[in-house]
Amino acid sequence: MKNPLVSVIVPVYNVESYLDYCVQSLVNQTYKELEIILVDDGSTDQSGKLADAWAKKDERIIVYHKANGGLSDARNYGVQKASADWILFSDSDDYYDLFAVEYLVAIQKKTQSDLVTSPIRRVTNHESGSTESYSEEMIRGGGKFAQQKKYWKICTMVMEQAFMPVASYLENLC
Repeated sequence: MKNPLVSVIVPVYNVESYLDYCVQSLVNQTYKELEIILVDDGSTDQSGKLADAWAKKDERIIVYHKANGGLSDARNYGVQKASADWILFSDSDDYYDLFAVEYLVAIQKKTQSDLVTSPIRRVTNHESGSTESYSEEMIRGGGKFAQQKKYWKICTMVMEQAFMPVASYLENLC
């Protein structure tokens, strides 16, 4: 069975200092069946140009430029443009461990779960790799959702990564 395509949606707004680190972590994933969607939400710094430069380096990266509508609007825009069976959200100042997507896909395949959460660290110093906190691994299963398309999201406010059915992303979810 072919591995599922995963769309990674990254809202981008005035993050020129962080964007390269974030996108590099996505490009380097061991799981290669990725569509990386960068949604430039009206940045006034060089973020949009950095995103365009990444799209020229890697054919899996697609960049959309839109007027500023806020974080949730940018995520929802990305969901509308996504072509994958699964969607993973990443904030543009976050980054992933090299095996993160492969790990999430493997857990979902093994458990057939509707919702999968995994460990995540809050890094307080990128150079030293020091961390501030760590969440427990959780796997949630249950009935199948009616929607066929699903997405993964990272919610840094609650410090977890999750699979969920596609719906509009609301700011108050995390």
